[in-house]
Amino acid sequence: MQEPAALIDAPAPGTAAAAAHLQAADRVLEADGTVVRSWNDLRLALLEPVIEHRPASLVVERDGERRSVQLDASGLPADEAERDFLGTLGLRIAAGDVAIGTLVAGGAAERDGLRAGDLIRAIDGKPIERAAQVIESVQAGAGQPLRFRVLRDGAEITLSVTPEQQEGVGRIGAGLQDRLAMQTVRFGPLESIGYGARQTWEMSAFSLRMMGKMLTGELSLRNLSGPVTIADLAGQTVRVGWLAYLSFLALISISLGVLNLLPIPVLDGGHLVYYALEALKGRPLSERFMAVTQKAGLAIIMMMMAVALFNDFTRLIGS
Repeated sequence: MQEPAALIDAPAPGTAAAAAHLQAADRVLEADGTVVRSWNDLRLALLEPVIEHRPASLVVERDGERRSVQLDASGLPADEAERDFLGTLGLRIAAGDVAIGTLVAGGAAERDGLRAGDLIRAIDGKPIERAAQVIESVQAGAGQPLRFRVLRDGAEITLSVTPEQQEGVGRIGAGLQDRLAMQTVRFGPLESIGYGARQTWEMSAFSLRMMGKMLTGELSLRNLSGPVTIADLAGQTVRVGWLAYLSFLALISISLGVLNLLPIPVLDGGHLVYYALEALKGRPLSERFMAVTQKAGLAIIMMMMAVALFNDFTRLIGS
């Protein structure tokens, strides 16, 4: 799979990452005892320390050397898992390349020689790491030639591009894309089976811990999501690629499997409880007991659905 590399951008002052003396371009190799192959692995590995309010150990590679640091995740609110907790910790993914996307016919970018797929390395000698830097330089440089150093077909070339003044700012008529540093994550057949089984077990256990913390009030009920959020995330993963979409389907399957095995009447887990009680008693359960518990179980499921839908529409309106 092609996944974003676990490369860290310079942490903001005052964050846990800054306190741990992490630096730009540090590559995370291990997090909380888990091998980190990509940014997605890093996020999953740090979920538990955030929920448990405890420090996490990181092993990073810097200038070819391995270093161990302690990342203090104990100060984050309990409901931070539903937001960008990595950003709150000061862990931002390092910038990769800024690529030229679509070009406006007859625009300054096309006229002055830029092509779709060009990677922008620098403008007027200033290194470029994010699309926002390009936009800032172009908007401030209306009518002035800017020296774009770009990578095209493996070779760097320099082009003079003069932004046109439109609505008081400079524009070149080009779409920009931030491309993160990617790496290939590969497993052999037997290793894949073991990795998949381990991930399934860990995600199942984590889901149960999250549910338990929501019941005790340690975690906000806002973490509960419903069909609207699932549909939105499914659409986002489809746009990323079919591998991301399949990974998302696997995650949803695990979550639904865990939910279905909860000891709540009307769910499969509730039926297993019935079978266990019948085995202990040596006779069938009374119809009244079955009816009352199934109504109670249905009420629990309906309440969960109501909370999940409320959270879905709250996120939708808030976005």
